[in-house]
Amino acid sequence: MRAFRPALQRVAVLAEAVSTPAIAFIMIPVMVATAGRDGLGHFVFVQATVATVAVAGMGLSLAAINAVARDGVPDTGRQAGGALAALAFAGLAAGLIVLVAMTPMSEWVSGWGAVPSEVVRPGLLWAALQLPAPVVLSLLKGRGRFVEAALVELSAKTVVYGVFVVLLTQGGTVPLVRALHGAVAAEALALVLRVAVAGWLVGGGMLRLPRGPGHYRSLLKFSGGVWLQAGSSLVFNTLDKFIVGAIAGPAVLGAFAATTTITSLMHFVPATVASVHVPRIATTHASGGDLRVVRARLARETNALIALLGACVVAVLWIGQHTSVWPVLEVPEHSGPLLAIVFAYAVLSLGIVDYSMLLGVSRTRAIGSVNLIASLVAGVLLVAGSVAASILWVAVGRVVYAVVCTTGLRIQARRAALDPSLT
Repeated sequence: MRAFRPALQRVAVLAEAVSTPAIAFIMIPVMVATAGRDGLGHFVFVQATVATVAVAGMGLSLAAINAVARDGVPDTGRQAGGALAALAFAGLAAGLIVLVAMTPMSEWVSGWGAVPSEVVRPGLLWAALQLPAPVVLSLLKGRGRFVEAALVELSAKTVVYGVFVVLLTQGGTVPLVRALHGAVAAEALALVLRVAVAGWLVGGGMLRLPRGPGHYRSLLKFSGGVWLQAGSSLVFNTLDKFIVGAIAGPAVLGAFAATTTITSLMHFVPATVASVHVPRIATTHASGGDLRVVRARLARETNALIALLGACVVAVLWIGQHTSVWPVLEVPEHSGPLLAIVFAYAVLSLGIVDYSMLLGVSRTRAIGSVNLIASLVAGVLLVAGSVAASILWVAVGRVVYAVVCTTGLRIQARRAALDPSLT
């Protein structure tokens, strides 16, 4: 069984990674049948918000995985509470999202996205409840228990989306709003179960707080870069959805966000699979080992997966543009911006290896700085797109964000001497 465990881990991680975009993809015909194209646009806005928050959660979870892995290496006990530090930030961010949902600020979000407030409020609550989930599961992944973590997450998603679909197909008035409220309740229960199961499987050992101010300073130093990266990415990836919804309406927003969700497979899935290597990178670095072998293997796996997913994404988007199988993608007048999104994610995927290696060796400040610079530069183009009422500018903003991120990560990796040709 031990001989097959590495392969089983990769299958489990891949299944968990694919589940989020797969669910969003499957929901397209369901939403068209129950709520129409405008209802689909509203749901896609909610899903885009959830997916954007999930990006922040993934960054925090990778930091927590690193911290938990390092806790198992002698003389690195300073990282003992790393998962709790990441979880505290996830809780704070989730609380801020809840504050937006429960106050008049939700009306501002509704106006930006051209989505009714009765849809935005439960949508934001749903996103907030999903934010701490990957950090909780890092308690398992940091110890190499990726199979158990995947089983917990897939079970939670099955329950939550099962409740959502059942309520959505019951008919009556405003089925989407009713389904969203049901999903929020189910997600809250799923979060409680994640915490209980993760704590039980690790025996509560990783739930201890570190002792002494030195431990907390180390945690803040490590986590700060990841928080900066997650925060800047969250702002940028949310802002473009607001702008598209405001200047083009819910139908085009649906096409834009659906394309983003499908194309994100080229980045999100390989990045999640690469997270399997983060504990190995962290322990190898902490024990003074050679990272070149780990990096070469990570690069081979990542490049092969990106190529496979890239071909699948291009095929799906081409079919969606020319058939009625996925009506949300039948917007040939916006084929230019949608093609730019595909290119952006392809470029962003090229930085996965450097991102994972920098995270594994605790160079999180470099990651955070690169993402902040990329978000600021791309944000200028988003504002220009809003003023010019052009979603092409928004798409170009994504391309610029991807280019700056990938280039910056490559430079930082070279400086850290992580490139095999330099070591």
